[in-house]
Amino acid sequence: MRLPNMASVGFSKRMLRRVIVAGMALGLVLGHSCSDITSTTLLCEDAAARIYACCDRHAAINCNESGCGSQHPNFTPETAKCLRTASCAALQKAGLCEVPDWQFSIGTICHDGQASCPADFGSCPPTLVEACAALGRLSCP
Repeated sequence: MRLPNMASVGFSKRMLRRVIVAGMALGLVLGHSCSDITSTTLLCEDAAARIYACCDRHAAINCNESGCGSQHPNFTPETAKCLRTASCAALQKAGLCEVPDWQFSIGTICHDGQASCPADFGSCPPTLVEACAALGRLSCP
């Protein structure tokens, strides 16, 4: 009768432990996410990365889908694509680096540089008006 090599048994246990720990960590991360990662989220994240790369100072940008409270991605897919392709000079000239708040609530719409907020807001907060105006100054092909 041949006994197993102790080094290989130790290696197998370590590998099994690593696989279990990695699986548990992955389960926690995926189990606690507010929503699935969608193409809208990825486009928003890419646009946010472009602003972060071009601006010395910038406001936080929310790219969570609506499953995470009352916020939604700050950029529509069309706007995100525009931001991704714009030069840093164009972003800075449009005033995107100076926007103090990118936290749009659900129902807020930016169209042609104008902010439209839900009726229960009364009027849009000045920071959202400023954010929409900056997006309106950015010319996209």
